[in-house]
Amino acid sequence: AAALAAFSFHALAEFVSHIPANALLGSSLFGFMAGLVFDAGKPGPTTENSVRGPHLALGILLVAGASFTGYSAYHFYLGRTAPDVDARVRHLRQSVDAWPFQSEDQLTLTRAEIRHLRRQFAGSEPDAEIARIRAQLSRSIRWDPLNWQLHLERVWLDLLFSTNQPSARAEAFQVVRLNPLQWQIPSRFAQYFATNDASLALQF
Repeated sequence: AAALAAFSFHALAEFVSHIPANALLGSSLFGFMAGLVFDAGKPGPTTENSVRGPHLALGILLVAGASFTGYSAYHFYLGRTAPDVDARVRHLRQSVDAWPFQSEDQLTLTRAEIRHLRRQFAGSEPDAEIARIRAQLSRSIRWDPLNWQLHLERVWLDLLFSTNQPSARAEAFQVVRLNPLQWQIPSRFAQYFATNDASLALQF
């Protein structure tokens, strides 16, 4: 029971089914728990009904989580290997929609969508699309609030497209505080602001 619970919890946080051995282990644990229920009427050692139910529920949760992560991983792979930008964005969206808890997938989708918009509209990106992309990033940050890469991506999105520049600058300082040992972050901000605000660049 403890192993199945730990495996289920891990499956909610990472793509454990990416590794075939993990998927096999999860299936075996689920099969073992399901067997306890189906063999309840046979002679021999049995498990109390009060224990079988939670075990079976954990097994079902594990299989459901593995199915969603597997589906997401499949579309993430198709998105990374797609020959054109439209297909890449479509598959990456399906990957994130299926399993929105993987920060790396959200980062990959955001970068692909920005490149797609820049290529399609060439400097006149629609505000509605930028707002949608930002909302996706904000949702991922709610799931993973200490992920500095998500915050950094949102800062660059705001600096490039938002009209609320004071808020974007404040979040830039927040990203630096989130990862104080990464010197390239303040250096890149300083380079960006050096062209139009030298005093602000010096603060980074």
